[in-house]
Amino acid sequence: MIERRTEEQQPPGFAARFFQDVYLLVLIIIKFAGDNSTKEKTRMKSFKTTGKCLPDRHYMVNIDRQVDAAVSLIDRGEYFCINRGRQFGKTTTLAAMKSVLEKKGYTVFSLSFEGIGDSPFASLETLLYTSLNLMQACVDFNEVENLSEEAAEALKPYLRT
Repeated sequence: MIERRTEEQQPPGFAARFFQDVYLLVLIIIKFAGDNSTKEKTRMKSFKTTGKCLPDRHYMVNIDRQVDAAVSLIDRGEYFCINRGRQFGKTTTLAAMKSVLEKKGYTVFSLSFEGIGDSPFASLETLLYTSLNLMQACVDFNEVENLSEEAAEALKPYLRT
């Protein structure tokens, strides 16, 4: 719990130390911001609290080991589950895996069931129908790498036209 103190209750030198710390923080931020005279400005990293993190833009833990382990499972045809609480990097890990898999020649459909309600989960049939429609949207918006003509043709009977 944070207590609010009056000026008389503050420890001696509190204001001076506080503003010295703030000044030091400002100097550190300015130092990390880089020299403004350079042609290409360096973007400062920030903390991201929602959605996907990008290593060149956000502070994050290196997840290469976890991504490599998951890709290895996929290469062997094995299954796995990523289940963690909020803010554990699930979206970031999946995005990194997608990038690695596409570079290896895999076709990856990135589907989100967020915000679509409960009706798609009423039965296996409705879940598959919804999934196929989301896959079609990925194709429509050109979000799928490495989709061969043969695979696209094989999907056509199942996707909406």
